[in-house]
Amino acid sequence: MPPEVGLKAVRIISGVPRQGTSFLRESPARFCVIVRDLGSPGSRFCFCLGGKIWGIMDAVIGMKLSKRLQQVAELVPEGAVLADIGSDHAYLPVYLVEQGRIRQAVAGELNQGPYESAQRTVREAGLSHLIEVRKGDGLAVLGAGEASAVAICGMGGGTIVDILSAGRDKLAGVQCLILQPMTDSDRLRKWLHDNGWRIAAEELVVDEGILYEIVQAEPGDERYKDSLWYEIGSVDLLKHHPLFPQKVSAAIKKIGRVLQNLRKSQGGLAAQKREALLQKKKRLEEVLKSCKQR
Repeated sequence: MPPEVGLKAVRIISGVPRQGTSFLRESPARFCVIVRDLGSPGSRFCFCLGGKIWGIMDAVIGMKLSKRLQQVAELVPEGAVLADIGSDHAYLPVYLVEQGRIRQAVAGELNQGPYESAQRTVREAGLSHLIEVRKGDGLAVLGAGEASAVAICGMGGGTIVDILSAGRDKLAGVQCLILQPMTDSDRLRKWLHDNGWRIAAEELVVDEGILYEIVQAEPGDERYKDSLWYEIGSVDLLKHHPLFPQKVSAAIKKIGRVLQNLRKSQGGLAAQKREALLQKKKRLEEVLKSCKQR
């Protein structure tokens, strides 16, 4: 094999080649390399030059998600029409379409840079006929009843609430929300319960050292009797999750830091706040103890 046509000379962009199809790529040495699928997507690929086979390798072609987005993807219903709001590079819809998990998607972006990145990702994946990239604010990119599932990820819980509130009319026909708040998850859970959604599933995932929460909701009536659940998530849904003790422990440590700072404060209000925090800390410790006993 000539050194100019080594495997490292081939740039394979995202997209899943189907059996019998060919993709032209140009190596840094300006050789025209044909990549031909020899089997099922993501299995073995043949590198050719001038009609001659130069080598065969195992390769994985297609979108690879971060652990966070991979967990989000697992909560998207099979066969859905997905609206990914704040799609950034459109990695989530591209991955789900490539995997045959969803029928089609709308990738919505407000800002020009991410909008162009999403267009490029979809175009290079060869999926423009199944994923439409639209520029607009939140759910304004959708028509009523257009999507059966909506994903909003990587934003503050307050921002997600604002998007859902402003586009409430666009949620007609939506059967599933997949939401990944960076902050204020308690506010998001309360909004869902106040607006006709029940929380069907909760997931936790650690990605690059950060613990993320993911909430899946569906139409329905639900209220938590225990207000603590709005802050930490439903204990019924999360009590067997291996990362739930880590989440509860982090909440206990956060309260401990606040209590440490309150030691310097005087007056009745500070005392009341200190007592409320101590009660919450005690409740969290009880939850943590029950999780460790299971």
